[in-house]
Amino acid sequence: MASVSQALLNGNESSAPAFELRAGDLAFDLKTLRATRAGVEIKLSLNELRLLNCLLRHKGSTVTREQIWTEVWGQPVETSVSTNARSNIGVHIKFLRNKIDRSNPVRLVKTVHKGIGLEAGYKIQEPQI
Repeated sequence: MASVSQALLNGNESSAPAFELRAGDLAFDLKTLRATRAGVEIKLSLNELRLLNCLLRHKGSTVTREQIWTEVWGQPVETSVSTNARSNIGVHIKFLRNKIDRSNPVRLVKTVHKGIGLEAGYKIQEPQI
């Protein structure tokens, strides 16, 4: 468990790592790899933990599928695997969204569609009050 925790902490962070990432009532403890929403623990797979870590580190910003593929799976997206990578990421986002947002009226995991000045991807955003 410690090696997984250390691997998550060694992400591409520009500043010293915080040991808890938050968005609204969602909290992710990087030391224990425990995610909670409104104080209730959420059981996540290793890939979902990595994906949550990635989205929370970029909270409020759109994270492209290419960024997610590189940060979560540790590989650059090549043209030959691009379609599979996109499909795989969409599936993992769906699983993560179901676990985080399923029983809560406030949705935190957002899909960002490409538009003028926008790149397509995903983000976790603080809830609007």
